[in-house]
Amino acid sequence: MKFDKKYSVLLLLFSLALSMLSCKNDDDSLFSNENTTNSLAIVKMLEVRSGINKVLVKAVVDDPNVSEMMISWGDDANALSIPVDARNGADTIQQTITNLEERIYIFRAVNLDAQGNSSKEITAGAEVFGSEFQANIANRSLTSSTLLDTNLDVSFSATDLSSGIINTEIIYQNTQGETIELSIDPKRNSLNIPDYLGESPFKFRSLYVPTPTALDTIYTAYTETSFEPIPEIIFVTDDANDDEQINWLRDQGFYVSTYYNSSFDTSAQSDIDMLNDADLIIIGRSGSSGDFAGAQKTAWNSLTTPLILNSQWMARSNRLNWFDHASNPVEYAPGNDDVVNVKVNSPNDAVFTNVTLSGDNTLPWLQTPNNLLYINKTSNGEVLADSAPGEADNDDGGSVLFVRFSAETEFYDGAGESAAGPRTYFGFGIDFDGSSIYFPITAEAKEVYLQEILRLID
Repeated sequence: MKFDKKYSVLLLLFSLALSMLSCKNDDDSLFSNENTTNSLAIVKMLEVRSGINKVLVKAVVDDPNVSEMMISWGDDANALSIPVDARNGADTIQQTITNLEERIYIFRAVNLDAQGNSSKEITAGAEVFGSEFQANIANRSLTSSTLLDTNLDVSFSATDLSSGIINTEIIYQNTQGETIELSIDPKRNSLNIPDYLGESPFKFRSLYVPTPTALDTIYTAYTETSFEPIPEIIFVTDDANDDEQINWLRDQGFYVSTYYNSSFDTSAQSDIDMLNDADLIIIGRSGSSGDFAGAQKTAWNSLTTPLILNSQWMARSNRLNWFDHASNPVEYAPGNDDVVNVKVNSPNDAVFTNVTLSGDNTLPWLQTPNNLLYINKTSNGEVLADSAPGEADNDDGGSVLFVRFSAETEFYDGAGESAAGPRTYFGFGIDFDGSSIYFPITAEAKEVYLQEILRLID
């Protein structure tokens, strides 16, 4: 901090001055040499503790002949007489001196008897602190925070222990609605709070003492903030082939855990509760589509959490039954870097805000090779994007790529199936030539995908 260097120099000068004062002879005394007597004992102990514009003087006098102790500082105008009575044993004196400026002081103490005779002088020093010190201390700053459900991890900036910081106080509200106070030692930079109530006030301030024996603890102003839980996505996958997308999601700031159950229709209620408590479920490309047919279809469609489906194979009528198409998706592998463009049917939708559509509302979407799903009956969902005419060697286009379904809306006429919560089909991926290519979409499509994820989470 800014004051450290200055105060270090002052303390050095103070030490030198105190050393000189401690070695002075009787002729240097503030009091007349004529009245100094060797028979009158000096102040036995003198200690000065500093505070904010004040000091506390502590002294012990054990000479029964002493009637007062005189303390002086600065020029002769700054002096204080303190009555002493050591006739029945040592007298311990404590005296606060206030209205002092912020600087280093040398305090001089002598004993006096009733005849005005004085003892030899004893000295002690202290540094008084004030507005300058207070102006230069700072609260610790938060460097990171992570809130998962009610579990809050916070990290603070490292501290300079020589600054005088002794603690940081924290006040937060727990999940029971109680106000909790705790503290973090300046040597620690991280703290875990397991019961933080999301979006409630979180306040903290730092405590300083200028010196180890200082009278006053100085507090910074409170810093107040709050934290929202990191959106939790459960990604349904059975192998590492979806890792590219999972890592991309984590890079966007989402908390992503994985789950897979090939017999979901018989899953424990705890699994269903876990999935329904998530902010979003994404069913990736890697799972076997057969694990989403029959009774499992109904179990997956019964989840209330918003859900995104990537797999063209699972979306078919003989699997999750989102679209009227039972045969295999079409493989498009042109053997070059061809990109499949989509026709955006709802260009004013907010998810397209950050991308630039061409004049005919098309957008680069799929990298190749890829699978394309063409459907028979019209979807009852909102088809936001499908392959543009002439794309992927198809004059008509129309491969569904981005479709939204509202809860309780039949997927297509005659499907006999609907979802208990919001659904989005965002299809991509292919197994080709021995490789699993499960996140082959353009930067533009990724931006739209991200915005759709955020929309569903909100």
